[in-house]
Amino acid sequence: MKAFIAKNYVLILFALALLIFLSLLFFWRSFNIKQKFPVSPLINSINYTTNESYELKNLKVKSYGFLPFWSVDSYVPNYNAITDLAYFSLYLNANGTIKKQTKPGVLEPGYRNLKDNKKIKDILNQATKNGVRTSLTISLHNNKEIEEFLNCSSCWFYSYDELNSIISTYGFSGLNFDFEYIGNAPISLSNKYTDYIEYMSSKFKASRGSDFQIVISVFADSAKKPRLTDIEGLNKIKIDYLFIMAYDFFVPTSPTSGPIAPIGGAPERYKYDLNLMFKDFREKISPNKLILGIAFYGHNWVVQTHTPLAIRIPGNPYLGYSISQNYKDIAQKIVQDNLTVGWDSIAQAPFIDYYKGSVARKVYFENSKSISKKIELAQKNLFAGVGIWALGYDGKYKDLINLYKDYLDKNN
Repeated sequence: MKAFIAKNYVLILFALALLIFLSLLFFWRSFNIKQKFPVSPLINSINYTTNESYELKNLKVKSYGFLPFWSVDSYVPNYNAITDLAYFSLYLNANGTIKKQTKPGVLEPGYRNLKDNKKIKDILNQATKNGVRTSLTISLHNNKEIEEFLNCSSCWFYSYDELNSIISTYGFSGLNFDFEYIGNAPISLSNKYTDYIEYMSSKFKASRGSDFQIVISVFADSAKKPRLTDIEGLNKIKIDYLFIMAYDFFVPTSPTSGPIAPIGGAPERYKYDLNLMFKDFREKISPNKLILGIAFYGHNWVVQTHTPLAIRIPGNPYLGYSISQNYKDIAQKIVQDNLTVGWDSIAQAPFIDYYKGSVARKVYFENSKSISKKIELAQKNLFAGVGIWALGYDGKYKDLINLYKDYLDKNN
C-alpha cells in the first residue's frame, strides 16, 4: 500500500512540474511575441525596419528630395547626394483619416504603393541604412476639404493617430505637410493651419523626440501674398524647415511661355523672381529654416513664335497641347534632335525651340547650369539647404544629381 501511494505521489509531482513548465513556456512565448512585433494594421504587408540602428547624416546643409510614387521606377538612387528622402504622398480626408480608396474597391495610388510596392520599401530601407532621413509627405490639395478639415479640430486627432501608426510601421523619422490651398486664404484659415501644424509638431516631438523632423511645403510667393501658410506665424512655432516650392512661375496654362523659376527680371520682365522671393522670405523668417526647392522638369508650350515670352496657342488634338516634361525626356529630345540649348541671361534659365510639324514649340526647363546658379544663391542667402522636385525625373542622367553630391561634399 505504501509503495502504491509513493508511486502515485511521484506521478502527481511530475504532472504538477510539467504543468508549471508548460505554463511558463506559454507566458514566455507570449511575452516575446508582444515585444517583437509592433501593433499595426499594415505589418503583414511590409518588411519592417527601424532607423534606430543607423546614424543619420549630420551635415551642415540639407539636400531634401521628394520621391513621388509614380517616378519610383525611373529613380536611380544616389544616397550620397541627399540627406532627406520624402515619400510623396498620402492624402487626408476632410475628417482627418488617411485616404485609402478613390472609390470602393480601388486603393488610392499613394497609399497602395507605400503598402504594396516592394521597390519603394527597398529604397526606404536602403536610404535609412545610408544615413538618409526618410519622411512621409501628407497632403491636402482641395480647398473645400482643407477648409472642412481645419475647421474640425477634433479631426486633427484622427490625423495624428493614423499618421503615428503609419510612421511606426515604416520607420519614418519626419513629416512633410503639403497643404496646397489655391488662391489667397482668409487670415482665420491661415491661423488654423498654423495651429494645426503646432499641434502636430508638439505631439510628434513629445512622443518621438525633438529630433523628429517637421517640414512645411510652401508656395514661392507665400512671403508676399496671404497664403494658407503664414510665414511669420509658422516661424513662431516648433517646426524645423520650410520647403519653398520655388518653381512654376510660368505653367502650361500661362498666357505666354516663360522660365519656371527666373532668378532675375522682376518686375519689368516677369511678375516675380527668385531675387525678390529671397528678400521677402528673409524679412519674415531666419534663412536657416529655409530649403530652396528646385525643379527637375520643364514646361513645353505650343506658341505663335519662338520669341521670348511667346504667346501660347490653345491646344487641340491636331496642334498638340502645352505640357510639363521631366528632365529625362527633355534631355533625350535635345540629344535625339541635336537641338541647340538657348540661355535667357535675365532669368538665368535654359530653353529650347523647335517645330513639331509646322507647329512652333518652346521649352523652358532647368539644367546643370541653372541649378548650379540656384544652389549658389541658396548658399549666398545662408539657406539651410536645397531640394529636389522630384527624384526620378532625371532618369539615368547624372549631371543634375551630381550637383547635389558636390554640394554636400563641400559642406561636410
